Order: sequence, then C-alpha cells, then structure tokens
Amino acid sequence: MTVSAPQIWEVGFEAPLQSLEDYAFALEALGASLTWALDDDLPPLLPATAFVAKQEAYDAQRIEHEIQSLFENHRLKPVALTVQLVPEKDWVLENQKQFPPLTIGGFFLYSPLMPIEAPQGLIPINLTAAVAFGSGEHATTQGCILALEMVKKQGVVARSALDMGCGSGILAMVIAKLWPEIPILACDFDLFAVKTTQENAAINTLPQITALHSDGFEKVCGQTFDLIAANILANPLIEMAPAMVAHLNPGGRLILSGLLESQAADVLKPYRYLGMKCLENFGIAGWSTLSLIKE
Repeated sequence: MTVSAPQIWEVGFEAPLQSLEDYAFALEALGASLTWALDDDLPPLLPATAFVAKQEAYDAQRIEHEIQSLFENHRLKPVALTVQLVPEKDWVLENQKQFPPLTIGGFFLYSPLMPIEAPQGLIPINLTAAVAFGSGEHATTQGCILALEMVKKQGVVARSALDMGCGSGILAMVIAKLWPEIPILACDFDLFAVKTTQENAAINTLPQITALHSDGFEKVCGQTFDLIAANILANPLIEMAPAMVAHLNPGGRLILSGLLESQAADVLKPYRYLGMKCLENFGIAGWSTLSLIKE
C-alpha cells in the first residue's frame, strides 16, 4: 500500500523564554519540535516555530484548535498562532537549502539532494532531516556529537548503544561511525522520525541501526546499553532519569542535551542522586550538553 506524503504545517507564535520549553513539551503530543533563537539581547517575548506533520487532510483552523487545546490542557497561557501549510513540492528542498553542508568535529554532514565529497579526513554522513529534528545545525546536536567524539577519544569500548528520541537518527549514525561493530537502537515516539531514521540509516549503509517506535523506554524491553544519547528536553530528561540509569550498564556513558545552560543543574540533580557522575558540560550558544558516567 502506498502511503501519501504528510502535509507539513508551519506554526509560529511568541512566548517568554522561561515558558518555551513548556510549550515545546505540549507540542510533543503532535510530534512537533519547537525551535527558537537565542541571542545576547533577549526580547520579552521570543518568536518560536514548530512544524507539524499530518497525514490526513487538515486545515489551519483544525490545526490551531488542536494546538490551543494542548496548551490549555497543559495550563499554558493562550498565544496568538500563525498557521500556514508548507507547499508540498517545496518543503523538502527548502529544508535542504536551510541546512547546507556542516562540519562538526570530525564529521561532515550533507544532504542526499546535494551530493558532495567530504573533505579529506572528515567522516561523511548523508543526512536528510525531513520533518524530524536533527539536521546538525542546532547547538544541542553539535554538543552531542562533540561529546560522543570525546567519549571515543577517551578509549571507551561500547558494545551496545541507544539513541533515545532519535529524530533524524543523526546521533545513532554518529555512534555507528565511531563504534562501527556494535548494535544501535534508535527510539522515538514520532512515527515520521522513526521512518526518517530508517531512511538515513539505509542511505548511509548502516544496518546495525534499528529504529523503533516507542514512547520513551516503553518498548525497549529491559535492554541495557553501554552508551545512551538523549537529545530531547529538560523536563523529559528529569522525568526519565530513573529509566535512563536503569538501562545503562555499570561504567556506561550517558550523553544528555536539549536543555538550556540555566537548566543544567536541575537536570543533573536526579542523575547525581541515582549515582551518576558528570564528566563534562558543553555550553554552546546558551545550550548545554552533559556527559555522565554510571559509577
């Protein structure tokens, strides 16, 4: 059976910085990732953008109603929304234009629509973010890649790995390039993210990556790992701390991101309580990436 391409809706609004993560958490129910820009001169309200994929025929009014209902259910203040349909024939190409080839650490990330040879000495990853989070441009993704490279340089021998909240599968692919012989599980609650990860793994000939549709650790079935990477949001990272630690082998490494620098202490608190030690805290453009070990 042929599955039609999803409609992509662009949703914009403004909210205070301290509330944006709460709005992002609410939007997760629609499989949407919220993005916003940070700079030195922060206005009272920051503009934020989310992209929502819908397989069915939706209209702007229905999308707005669903989002406002989510915000209300999460006890968030109502905000004015701008909702517009991204033209079907243009959104993938626009995605690629917005994310040109990137060099992050020892990796070279580029689009399958723009075939190009990697500079000598860099590890190539052919990547399409599509509607899933994980193009490589965001500071949290960059921090995770640099943290994983550091773990590898420290001589850590990983026998299994998990990319929790995999998005495009970018971190799973980085792990596969750094530890090419190990099985890697990539999980996301968003079906489009799982599909994107499967496609990216196939494009890069990385059969050791298995993409799984799972709400958190719901379908991980008690597996444990030597290495876990989770680039999600601060609140879910806090809530998932017991499961993260339980699924990590003794001596295992945990890479966490998706949190602002101001949220690092709150995220670290439950992990330290559970016996984790923080080895590194990478700060990039106001965002933190934490590298921990299970002692």
